[in-house]
Amino acid sequence: MIVTKCVLMIRYLSFTLIASKIFLLRIICFVQFIFSKGVCDNLFHIGACDENLTGYNFNKTSDQCIEMNATCQDFLFFSLETCEIICKDICYKKIGSGNCSAFAYNRNSLQCEFFDNRDCKEDGNYFKTEEACEEECENVCNKRIAPGHCFGNFPAYGYNKTTEQCVPFVFRGCSGSPNWFETEEQCEETCEGECCTIIEKFGYNKTSGQCESFEYGGCKGNANQFDEVEQCENQCIDICNRPKVVGNCNAAFPRYFYNNATGQCEKFIYGGCGGNGNNFKLLSDCEDKCE
Repeated sequence: MIVTKCVLMIRYLSFTLIASKIFLLRIICFVQFIFSKGVCDNLFHIGACDENLTGYNFNKTSDQCIEMNATCQDFLFFSLETCEIICKDICYKKIGSGNCSAFAYNRNSLQCEFFDNRDCKEDGNYFKTEEACEEECENVCNKRIAPGHCFGNFPAYGYNKTTEQCVPFVFRGCSGSPNWFETEEQCEETCEGECCTIIEKFGYNKTSGQCESFEYGGCKGNANQFDEVEQCENQCIDICNRPKVVGNCNAAFPRYFYNNATGQCEKFIYGGCGGNGNNFKLLSDCEDKCE
């Protein structure tokens, strides 16, 4: 039923969507079909075969993709690359039950999510932070280039992490890898250039409740990134709970801050630069905000 729905949807959308969207839909349908059968999680069985055509299937015992005849009963993959991406990529590993809490890539929703009471293994679908999960599993530039299967012959481009360049390859029309672009320009805009730089930024970590340093690639990202830790703290942390900070300069400006210990706004001398948001020019401003 799942395969039928996917095929019908693809045939319908083929007349209305550009090739990249059709490809993405094929990826989603194919992945959902794969895991609905439990292909990567179960041992395969060899049935009647045609010796003239070869394909691949996943052997859970050896953790390897095995070449076999393409019309065997449980055959599924036409290419070694597709088999390895689907069954060996840690992002598609099954999330088992256990006594650990961590982030994992949900192969059904195709998103990184937080899971309680799951099995945490260093070589499995397990990440300490949501950011690490997203970088590994949702960043298409980190995926291997795979031509896919079917019998098409479409020029395409993929990002090679080793050479850090977009390279041409032939896409066969279905399955394959998300690391697939119609043009070299699309690939370069997504994976090359400023996205490969390293810029120190600060972001609010909702788990620790603190603003922390991280390395920003230079493009994309989201609004949770600040040039200075003070900017992050002023924007994301309750300023009334911030400590009094005199600042780094030698001026002497009378200011007011909220003293969390006494529950009152109190006067202090501000040096003129640095500091945090718990810094008010007027006593009334401090009282209106924090008391």
